[in-house]
This record gives sequence, C-alpha cells and structure tokens, in this order.
Amino acid sequence: MICAAILAPATYRFDAGATVRYDVEVAFSGYVPVLGGTEGNVEVKMAVEVRGLDPDDQGRPRAVSEIRDFGLFFNEAKMPLGLTNVTDFFPKTTVSYDPSGRVLRSDAPKKNLPVKLPGLEQDRFPEITYLPLELPTGGLEAGTTWSFERKFGNSPIRYEAKATSVTDKQATIDVTIVQEYEVLEDAARNVVEKVDDAEARVSTRLTGKGTGVFDLDRGSFRKLEVASTAIGKVINLKSKATSERRLAITHRIQRRDDPESAP
Repeated sequence: MICAAILAPATYRFDAGATVRYDVEVAFSGYVPVLGGTEGNVEVKMAVEVRGLDPDDQGRPRAVSEIRDFGLFFNEAKMPLGLTNVTDFFPKTTVSYDPSGRVLRSDAPKKNLPVKLPGLEQDRFPEITYLPLELPTGGLEAGTTWSFERKFGNSPIRYEAKATSVTDKQATIDVTIVQEYEVLEDAARNVVEKVDDAEARVSTRLTGKGTGVFDLDRGSFRKLEVASTAIGKVINLKSKATSERRLAITHRIQRRDDPESAP
C-alpha cells in the first residue's frame, strides 16, 4: 500500500484577541561583548506575551508582543537589570506580518542598549521570539527544503530549513544558519566606525543548527532550539598580530501552554 505524502499548509496565525505566551532563553558562553569584552557566561531569560490584533489598514495580520518577566545572569549572578529597565529598551511592540512569518511593519524603536549581545536586537524582537523562522508559501511535506535571509545588525543571516517530518498536527523543522560580518574596535574593544579610531579589525563567522516544532493547528511554534558558534578573527591594525575569539550561543523558545512545557 502506497501512502500519499502529507502536504500541510503552514502559516502563522495569531487571532485577534487570542494570547500566546513563550518562555525565551538565550545563553552565551565564551567571549561575550560586555564590560569591554570578557570571557564568561551570560544567560537571558524572558517571559513573552503575544496577542493577536485586528488586521492593519492594508488587511495584513498584526500582533503585539510584550515582555512580562526578565532576568539577566552573568556567571550565574543575577544582574540588577529588572523588568522596568528592560521595557524602556524593549517596549511593547506591534508588527504587521506575512502569514509566512516575514515582518512587514514594526513600531519597535531604535535605542542604544546598555548591554549589547548578539541577536538581541529591538527591531528584531518578533524574529527571536514568536516568528523565529519564515515558512514556505507552498505548504510542507516531509523533505520540503527552503531558504531565506534576515538582517541582524549590519549583515544578513542565511537560513537553510528542511521539514523532516509532517503530520496533520505538526511539522518538525531542522534549520542551519550562517552569518559573516566585520567590525572595527578601539583599544577598549568598543566598536567604532572609523579606521583612525580603531586598533583592531574583527571578522566573525557564525554558524549554527537547530530543530523546531511548528503547530499546524494553532499557527505558531511549540518550541525551537538553535545552537551556534561565533568565531572571530582579530587582527591588530598596527602590529598585525592575530588572535581568535569564540562564543557559543544557545537560543530556546518554548510555548508556555504546550504540554511539554515545564510547570
């Protein structure tokens, strides 16, 4: 007996008035760009609430997200950066989005953050929480592959995705990511724009892979985890001496009302 492959429509859906809650954790281990750059471990934990809104003036679906709880830990010690401080920089954000997961309009602000960590950007907050991957427009079946790019910082991240299994309820998706970028740093390891102000040039290549489960019935991810490594090649502009930096990053999202969520 030959079984037909399941071709399932896969679209994001946050119905007006409906609420979805996510636990988001991002862990960094290695050379972290805080306090002028140091070796250590940083962990960010967030509880994020997403609420569907009525379509925008062009008929496109909308959602609003808000951080409900937040913790920042450096070498396991909790830092004095509470929810009130964080929401000044990551306020409630409303976006219009394509059902595939591409953000079309956002009111997220652009501010200088007190702590800058790779991937934690204000204007990309939906993409690191409730819209973590773009989906193909033609539906999913086991073996479907697709690719897309999203810009983080001043350079794009390239995503290669594959649906490894698909049922009538959910799709399991594997993803790999690649990003390359280059910055100039001064003697204090702060990023600068001009060569005259710089002591070093740092070229970084980030690669990673992960797996997520998309809930086809509800139109949202149940969970996603991506582990990546950023390797930076540092060249001193005067002495030409070279060195290397490594930073391991683990990014997890978990829908809070999912049966597999922790209580």
